[in-house]
Amino acid sequence: MRNKVLKIIELYFKHCKGDMVLRAGNGYCGVYDFNPEQPLDTNFRENDTMHTCHCVYLAMLIMNFFNLGFNEDEKLRAIEFLMVHDLGESKYGDIPDDGRQSGFNKVDIEFIVFLECIKGHPRENLLKDYFPLFEAYGDEKNRLVRFIKFCDKLEAVLRSFFYEFIGRPGLMTNKDGKFGALTEQDEAGIKATGSIYQADVWGYHLYCKLKQFKHEDEELYDIFCNLIWAAAYTVRGGKDPIPWLPIAPAA
Repeated sequence: MRNKVLKIIELYFKHCKGDMVLRAGNGYCGVYDFNPEQPLDTNFRENDTMHTCHCVYLAMLIMNFFNLGFNEDEKLRAIEFLMVHDLGESKYGDIPDDGRQSGFNKVDIEFIVFLECIKGHPRENLLKDYFPLFEAYGDEKNRLVRFIKFCDKLEAVLRSFFYEFIGRPGLMTNKDGKFGALTEQDEAGIKATGSIYQADVWGYHLYCKLKQFKHEDEELYDIFCNLIWAAAYTVRGGKDPIPWLPIAPAA
């Protein structure tokens, strides 16, 4: 009993470290969300714990509204992994997924810390096996990992739309104040969408990832693309709230 309860507290405290990891996109309130010359607004300090909790809720909503064929154990794995997927950022912070940091280095750095954070977890081996697949967007045969990864990326996009919804849209042009300059990936997103809004550029980046797997899983492609459209419609209204997204929302 004593060893078990001590281990639970140890793992819980490690998860709490996410409260102190500011999100690269919104956490500094920040990178894209405000004029960098203005004082920091602590009401908008988004952290990793907020992100992971929203990821879990989003995944639960999708799995409840759509029958994706996952059994109960797979649903539990999705929720469990989303709750811990950013533990690897607890030591070095949130490395922006903007093309500046190579995917290999990001995964390598975060995986080492992730292993430290889950040491002694009853499902340590399962979580350890999922991490490399998750960071690589999953192999083409593992639909559950792919779903988990897309939930992670979609949550960041939806969060951007939410900031826009409350009258605080993120602008990519405000990025210079924190990370130096726009990356080639940022510039490509701005060009493709014709927008400097964070929600558009991040949404386009996710859409490009979704297209890579469309031939393997058209159902997930349709669901996630329609969720991007639904967020844009909810925030912006109109017949074509997100013109760069070539998908007609299903009835």
